[in-house]
This record gives sequence, C-alpha cells and structure tokens, in this order.
Amino acid sequence: MSDPDRWHFVNFKKIPESVQKKIISEVLKHRKTQKCTEEKLNVKAITLSEKDLLFGRAYKNKKGDRFAVAIGIREIKEMPDCNGNEMGIPSAYLIYSNGNATDLLQSQEWNYRNLELLEAADANHDGTSELFFADYQYNRDGFSVYDFKTGKLTEYGTSSH
Repeated sequence: MSDPDRWHFVNFKKIPESVQKKIISEVLKHRKTQKCTEEKLNVKAITLSEKDLLFGRAYKNKKGDRFAVAIGIREIKEMPDCNGNEMGIPSAYLIYSNGNATDLLQSQEWNYRNLELLEAADANHDGTSELFFADYQYNRDGFSVYDFKTGKLTEYGTSSH
C-alpha cells in the first residue's frame, strides 16, 4: 500500500499557531471537565485548561493542510485516580482537516482508551491516505482506521471477555 498524502512527523510547536489554537479549543470543548472514579465509586471532576494538556507526537501530510496530534493530560497530584494513562501513550488524537479540528475519542474517558498512530496508507484505493491507529481499550485491543473522506473512525478488535 502506498501513502499518497506523504504523512510524516512534525513537532507540535512547528504547526501553524492558528491550527494549534483550533486543536486546543476542540480538546477543551469535549474535555473541559475531566471526571474520574475512585475506588469507593465517588466521582470527582476537575476543570481542565490549556496548561493541563500534554502534546505528544504530531504528524502532517505533505500539503500541510492535515494534522494528527497526540494529546494527554498532565499528572493531577490532587486526584491520583485521574492519572489513568498507565500505558504511557497519549490518549487522544486530534485530527485537523479542512479548517476543522476533530477529537477522535470525543468525551470518552481518557483512562479507558488510548490511540497510537501506526501508519498512513491508502487502504481503500480512493487516492487519499487513511490513518491506522493501535487502539488500546479496557478489556479490548485492536486497531482503528480514520478515513478523511468519510470523517469516520472505524474500530477493529477483540475483547478478553
């Protein structure tokens, strides 16, 4: 399979500032309040701001009009049960395309699912690269494919139960 869009690594700080702002705005729109459950099933919530976000690996296509950015949350000392990113993989991926940012996991709790970008390739032979992610979830592992033409993330995986 080929990668007609030529995806490659880019430092998040090298992404145009206007795109960075849209990405940050999108993640905070869906995750402004981070909830987590303690052992006693008490739900706590905190309000996130830009300073709470950690930016991991970022990728862009050759044209520079599409980006994929890994995002996690800093360690929250006041709420250790919220620090569920135990696999050390940034939890969410933000896709920026056509002037819009999309949070692939939206409001799902970050400590139950992690995505890691593996490859870009034109698997369905439509002339546009799709993004392939390792998809780690609670009691489920597999991979997901993001299709830019449909704007959908399709999951493939198995459960341990």
